[in-house]
Amino acid sequence: MSEVTTETEIPSQWRVGVHTSIAGSLDQAAEKAHEAGCTAFQIFSTNPRMWKSRELSAEERAALARLRRRYDLHPLVIHANYLLNLASPDAVLRKQSLAAFRGEIQRAAALGAEYLVLHPGSYRNGTAEEGIRTLRHALQRARGKSIEVIPIWTVSHNAAEVIAEAAKSLDVSSVMIGASRRSAFYHMLRGHVLKGLTKKLPHDCHLMICN
Repeated sequence: MSEVTTETEIPSQWRVGVHTSIAGSLDQAAEKAHEAGCTAFQIFSTNPRMWKSRELSAEERAALARLRRRYDLHPLVIHANYLLNLASPDAVLRKQSLAAFRGEIQRAAALGAEYLVLHPGSYRNGTAEEGIRTLRHALQRARGKSIEVIPIWTVSHNAAEVIAEAAKSLDVSSVMIGASRRSAFYHMLRGHVLKGLTKKLPHDCHLMICN
């Protein structure tokens, strides 16, 4: 008799994560993820609502790395500061955001994080073209730090066209499409998007499919 998998069961090869608080210490965040039964986790590397960040001590970094090895916690995802707006037309805010973004990259590298999540921001009272130009500049700086920039979009009916156009505008090297245990309609839509992306993406842009 074949084994029946219910909707609530999670395949053993999946990595299940949670966002945990760094209040107290970084290693407590790892402990909380493990206690929740997770195999991956996301944190802020510093206070997400303040421009000023704090230095991560060698002891903190070592303690976090030790617990990640002990509990097999990977990947580690760092969520960037909420204040960052890399697409802002305001020169002062953009400069402040770039400096904070560089700090996020440095802390993510110091902690051995596999991913850094960043919301691109808003061009506000500027134009979309100006926003894209300033955002592209920031992403190119990230690429200079040996980081691969992978934008993430929500799948929609015209996602292939929108994603391909954004990939060209931002000059990114990869696009990632994920999987989800959703309805048959979602999987049909995802297949349609993948088919469109194979035709519309720039030739030097990699299409990554995550299952």
